[in-house]
Amino acid sequence: MEFLIYSLIGLILYGFFYRLTRDLLNPAGVFELAWFGSAAFSNLYLSDLQQVWSPVMHTVVIGSGIAFSIGALLCYPRKRVHLLQKERVTNTYQILFRLLFGFAFLCFLIEWAKNGFSITLAMADDGGDAKGGQEGIPFVHYGTILLPMCAMLAFYEIFSNGIRWFTVFVIFISVFLYSFGIGLSRGDIFMYAGGLLFMVSRFKMIGFKTLFKVAAVLVLTAVGLMLLRISNETSVVYTTTENPFVSIFYSYIALNFENLQQLIDADLGFHWAGNATFKAFWTTVGMREQLPIVEFNTLDIFNARTYLYPFYHDFGIAGCLVFPFLLGLAVSLLYKASVYNGNKYYTIPLSLLQKPIMFAFFGNYFFGEMVLIWPLAIGIIIAWISNTKLKLPIEKGTMAVPS
Repeated sequence: MEFLIYSLIGLILYGFFYRLTRDLLNPAGVFELAWFGSAAFSNLYLSDLQQVWSPVMHTVVIGSGIAFSIGALLCYPRKRVHLLQKERVTNTYQILFRLLFGFAFLCFLIEWAKNGFSITLAMADDGGDAKGGQEGIPFVHYGTILLPMCAMLAFYEIFSNGIRWFTVFVIFISVFLYSFGIGLSRGDIFMYAGGLLFMVSRFKMIGFKTLFKVAAVLVLTAVGLMLLRISNETSVVYTTTENPFVSIFYSYIALNFENLQQLIDADLGFHWAGNATFKAFWTTVGMREQLPIVEFNTLDIFNARTYLYPFYHDFGIAGCLVFPFLLGLAVSLLYKASVYNGNKYYTIPLSLLQKPIMFAFFGNYFFGEMVLIWPLAIGIIIAWISNTKLKLPIEKGTMAVPS
């Protein structure tokens, strides 16, 4: 019954936002579909490691989704979203992009050299986790982590100006060399895939069939990366349900909600300083150790938690309503600005937000860590500055699904 209820809520909210914009990839609709879809999947209770969700758990999961929608509706577009016309990017954009890439590439080379130019895939032990991790250099690493964002900037320039040798070079460095030199991350791959799909949909009409095919490819990619990371067939990841193939997905979705359920059951009270919610800030100012965070991990292995975890940890049910509301509002402001307010460059930060929008069940990728906030903030600044002398052109076509 819970599976059907959550599925129905997700479909209704997605359908509602789609009718407002006729945009299959409108951020609020995609968020609700992914959030309630993952909650529905978790309510199948296929694993003995799960508890039955408490009334409070249902309240925060459903309430947070509704709060996100209410926040989004405050300034969400209420008419059909039009395609962006291909127009050359401004000189300001090109200068900022090239300066940023030069800085990020230099930082990357410094860190990679410090680690002996080693390839991260070769660092995994047999039966272990194949996600390598190079040692970062303080402050320099904040330049290195801008490389994936540079790839999105390059893709945007390609859609606007056409293919150039520089943009191809940036994509090669930012995607392939970065992945093998710094770390093979599923998160980066999903950021590239989700962000690129969203960006393509701003310039070209995408239908349900195309989305279904892309989703299938992403699922297969996710399975492949999980198998690559966990090479030991006896890993607990394969045994959380009776079917090892189902376990691969179920472990990385349902048990994230289970960690939140354990936090709710513990009833730890409030942390008014926002120990977990504002962890990025407290870490930056050097006060992280003075503000402890209680972290529940199923079997001490599954340590991912939904994006609601820090909000409930610090502020209880109220936090799970207020912060999703604010996030929905912030996302809708960017979306409206990119569509109607004359700044198509906000498509870039929206592309970077596709990962936190689609994978809210896996953690707070909106602002959980400074390494997440930093690239997004730079993307917003570039979008704002690049639009100083630009008017938004719009085609007559739309992103409506062909009838």
